[in-house]
Amino acid sequence: MFRLSQVWQDLRTTGPSIIVATLLFAVSMYMGGTNDSFREFLIMQMDALKELVKEMDQSSNPTLTLITVIFLNNAIKSVLVIFLGAFFGLFPIFFLLVNGMVLGFVIQLPSEGAMDISVWDLIFKTLLPHGILEIPALIVAGAYGLRLGRLLFSTLGALITDHSKLDAIGAAYKETLKRCGVMAVYITIILLVAAIIESTLTMWLATT
Repeated sequence: MFRLSQVWQDLRTTGPSIIVATLLFAVSMYMGGTNDSFREFLIMQMDALKELVKEMDQSSNPTLTLITVIFLNNAIKSVLVIFLGAFFGLFPIFFLLVNGMVLGFVIQLPSEGAMDISVWDLIFKTLLPHGILEIPALIVAGAYGLRLGRLLFSTLGALITDHSKLDAIGAAYKETLKRCGVMAVYITIILLVAAIIESTLTMWLATT
């Protein structure tokens, strides 16, 4: 069940949902970087993150605390995103939009003079080292949530038009939940590695 060949095959099966999740994330990045309507909301998100970092810096072991907080924050949200996607996929959509907007907002800050760093240094030193693992993991989590949400629409359609499809949909639910559980484990591992990178290599690169 956890074999990489099976995981890869299931990712291919989930391909349409991954494409949709990627597009949602990309569009929200553009919105976050260009639309002032969301600016106040995004600033609130950034301020909350800054306060969290300040609190972690005051701990006895800031690096370990940072790893733990980042990992738990991302892992818990990602697992919830997968399984709460069963409610019409609304939670994954919100999750992808918010994370994409925050990232797009952050990337455009240097061009406004709001950060004492170039756009290229921001991307390659503070975002890419851990983001190369974290962002795909978040997108895949959102995609699996959307996959579950699509099954709920199928169930409603069968209830209205053709009850004979319900048995097949029930079997699909069982298999999909199993595959979601497997993917949740892999995503958790990837996010742990990303949290370690963010708390060590990214932090070091940001100060050089």
